Amino acid sequence: MRKLVIAGILGLIAINGAFVLGDAFAQSGGQQHQKGKDKGPPPPAPPPRCADLGVGSATRLTAVPGEAPLGEHEIAVRWDVHNDGTAPYVSTGVADQSVALEFMSPGGVHQIASTQVPANAQADGGVTLAQGDAWHGYIRAQLPPEARGRRLRLRLVYAADGFHRAVNDCDTTNNTVSLAPLTP
Repeated sequence: MRKLVIAGILGLIAINGAFVLGDAFAQSGGQQHQKGKDKGPPPPAPPPRCADLGVGSATRLTAVPGEAPLGEHEIAVRWDVHNDGTAPYVSTGVADQSVALEFMSPGGVHQIASTQVPANAQADGGVTLAQGDAWHGYIRAQLPPEARGRRLRLRLVYAADGFHRAVNDCDTTNNTVSLAPLTP
């Protein structure tokens, strides 16, 4: 009888071990199958590395530091152009980019004045603006009668044409900033 009880216990242990081992194999096989099946789409590519120049702030001045006082119907604006992109901005020279002072009329956009960007660059050298850096400068202009009382704007302008290389600015929607109209 004792042999029969021991044989029964050993049988139960063997059956239980078979179930546990079978479950373990089923789970690992399912995980292997599941890993291959539920991969999903690959992760998106990292965003492209490129510059993003934009006109940050534009402050109207009553006088440009180190220059003669403003005349009647004359305006002076201090501007900032910053690089919020993920790479430096590089151009072949100062002729590739400028800041323009403009106004809108029913006839379209009219440019009043423009200045090179950066204001202190050498005419024959390349231009670089590092990621997170900014250029600062001033633009001064005599307002024509048709511009007086109208909303003015500063716009970053690129000389991208058949003679200049393509602009490396990822987002050109931030290249304009509006100024409030002058009060008479």
